[in-house]
Amino acid sequence: MSKKILSALLFAIILFLPGHLVSAQDNAVKVYIDDAAISFDVNPQIVNGRTMIPLRFIAEELKAAVKWDASTNGAVLTRGAKTVKVTIGRTKMLVNDSTINLDTPPIMENGRILVPLRAIAEAFDIRIDWNREANAVIISTPNKDFLLDNFTKNYSLLTGRLYVDLPEFAVDNAVYHGGIMGYEGNAGRETRIIMEKNGAKLVLYLSELFLESSGNMLSDGIELLLEEDAPGSLVVHSRPGKAEKVIITPEEYEISSQTCLREAIIKTADNLLVYAAVFTDSETLIALNDCEKIADFILENIEAGDRKVNRSARTISNHVFTMQLKEDYGWYYLSGIDYDVYYAPKIVKPGEFQPYLGIYSGGHPSFSEYPEDKTTLSGTIAGQKIFWYNEDNASSIVKTDSLFETLVQKQGYGYLNIWARPRNDSAWKEIREMSETIVLVNGMPEFFQSTQQN
Repeated sequence: MSKKILSALLFAIILFLPGHLVSAQDNAVKVYIDDAAISFDVNPQIVNGRTMIPLRFIAEELKAAVKWDASTNGAVLTRGAKTVKVTIGRTKMLVNDSTINLDTPPIMENGRILVPLRAIAEAFDIRIDWNREANAVIISTPNKDFLLDNFTKNYSLLTGRLYVDLPEFAVDNAVYHGGIMGYEGNAGRETRIIMEKNGAKLVLYLSELFLESSGNMLSDGIELLLEEDAPGSLVVHSRPGKAEKVIITPEEYEISSQTCLREAIIKTADNLLVYAAVFTDSETLIALNDCEKIADFILENIEAGDRKVNRSARTISNHVFTMQLKEDYGWYYLSGIDYDVYYAPKIVKPGEFQPYLGIYSGGHPSFSEYPEDKTTLSGTIAGQKIFWYNEDNASSIVKTDSLFETLVQKQGYGYLNIWARPRNDSAWKEIREMSETIVLVNGMPEFFQSTQQN
């Protein structure tokens, strides 16, 4: 994992105050948005330990449309894809199709609807901080110059595995080290979205881990995110309508051309884990205020999608070969200009060694043939007699770091270089059996045909 950055976005509020109503004039509650003090025609109040604030103020500051519904004695706020409905005197609040229970219901005061600030702010993905010494509520927002207050475009992450609202100017960039990443159904195993405005740049990166959650997100985060040389604090985020996740706030970070502000592990609808991170560069860190807050804001608001990873036994087919994949193996590939690389990782839990099979398909073998003293097992792949080579020695004993390789001549042109880190004997048996089901597709890829003709 990469080095990271400090500070948590838009802070949480817990107000432990007397259960009776306190007038803002008797106990003046001040409200700030970032560093600006806000004034009201009806002052905020404390009711049952909750800060109640005029609904009209929230609508104006969040640039949300508000509509009064006289038939229900309630109001509807709309901002982007989010709709919130509150009713005077009722402790139920609707956020899109979800019902949220309120500790304190909205009230009418001097012709104004007062609503619980914390509940409304979180419904619109804005979090707040309580400064006890100043008796003030502080609403922190991401940098407005960069984001233009415009988290209205819904982006698909990992082709429907997750979703998040981002600014209109965000661009999905599928290029990965000169190739295109994908997996079954032409779905992305990685997603990279670039947000660039006025010289400032942030990158949201996600990768499918093919790991199954242990059921304890904090334990998963400790296993996958914490490093001895990069300490940080982990926080589990579990909010209605959002994917459960754990985000690490590093104690320090290394400023570079690709500084990692935040990292996270996110649980998908099928209980698998996705790695996510927000990167920036040194120039943006200097020029753009609240980089860390923006990174937190983005990660905290990622939602789970409906698409699930295929874990069934199945036939893999492409322009080079077909193969029978066993149950609980994922599948993805990297396509370059004149090569393809395919991977089949086994789905395991965090902390377990992950077996995988790799297949390189290209015009030249990607390794030199090993000497005979490193030959271990023989077999047949695609009708050809092959030998598996052990990176270390000729032993067929499987260690957790053992690497086995073999080579198959493709029909007409090129090679399949097949390698495996089986981790254990049972996975090694599965990987060999899958390899032996490989059937080469007749003919050559168009690229090789044109290369030979020229």
